[in-house]
Amino acid sequence: MTNLDSYKAMLDTCITCPKLCVHACPVGEATGNERFSPWGKMTMAAMMYRGLRPMTAEDAEVFYYCLGCMQCTAVCKPLVLVEEALAQGRIAAHRAGVAPEAISDWADNFRRFNNPYGEDLNDKQRDLVEEMFWSETPQAIYLPGSTQLALAPEHTSRVFKIFQMLGIDYVGLFVGTDTDLGVSLYRMGLEDLFRKHAYRVYRQLLGFKLIVTADADVLYALRILLPRYGYNVTARVQHISEFLLPYVQNHHNEATDDRPWALHESPTMTRHLGIEAEPLRLLRVLFRHSSRSLHWRGRETWSSGCEEPVATLYPEVSKNVATRRINEIIEHGARLVVTTSPGDYAQLKKHAPSHLAVEDIIDIVYDHFAGPDA
Repeated sequence: MTNLDSYKAMLDTCITCPKLCVHACPVGEATGNERFSPWGKMTMAAMMYRGLRPMTAEDAEVFYYCLGCMQCTAVCKPLVLVEEALAQGRIAAHRAGVAPEAISDWADNFRRFNNPYGEDLNDKQRDLVEEMFWSETPQAIYLPGSTQLALAPEHTSRVFKIFQMLGIDYVGLFVGTDTDLGVSLYRMGLEDLFRKHAYRVYRQLLGFKLIVTADADVLYALRILLPRYGYNVTARVQHISEFLLPYVQNHHNEATDDRPWALHESPTMTRHLGIEAEPLRLLRVLFRHSSRSLHWRGRETWSSGCEEPVATLYPEVSKNVATRRINEIIEHGARLVVTTSPGDYAQLKKHAPSHLAVEDIIDIVYDHFAGPDA
């Protein structure tokens, strides 16, 4: 359990806490099982760390009931990093040979395709974007990420159409061999495989001055996870909303969209990365009315349930998390939910009822500039 050594004080804090974060855990709420609340997971981790319980497959399961959304930390007075402790627990479980069996097949699929979606996404992205935008040596690149290419491929095409409409001619499509940055490998506890994959990606990204993406996991990888392992990409890294905001402010037409809308913010962006203001500022330019104010928003936003390892290992839990979020949006009178990351877009679109439209921020910008006949 050496992975958990640096979290000993946090484990001790959690097991003596009066469970103030229980209401804030999407997984705990979705399962209705206190064992999978932050307190329950950290208590089990502490018992294994202290040698009071052996690390068995059954007990180690608690490490995988985590979305990594950090909602528990957002409401935690001592700011215990539950997400990081459980991530280290998954690494320990994998090395001890007690990880869920399904992860082995999942990892084999990743090794074969260099992404978890079971298809060649490098060739796919070349079909989505005109060849004039392909370049291996531009100073600025758009990096879609495997989730966008697999689950929302039309958004990659739309991004470059937006660039054309706004006169942005210096950003090329990243056409390196790896479209996935390996965040899901880390979240599944496959640290050694992640380290090798991340180094290969890092080498392909050297030399660029600006990297733009719409994927929260790509941002997380480049700003936080890769540097943690010594792979410091020197490029400035921006979410598509950060990059487009000044262009949209300077070129936008009069706002015509008057649909009652709500913004679903990615927990990875708001809590891990602090990207909160720019998406909302951009959307306020394009909608006639302000967004519906949700209870769970900003740095306390609720997860959509799209994150690993829950999304793959426990799909019903993932669905229940999404349903709670969707119900909150509908209860606040929204008829449209706007997402800021492809994982959230695909997840909410999959589970939303027909009377709730789901569109990504890329869709909103594209429709505004392309017009109703696009």
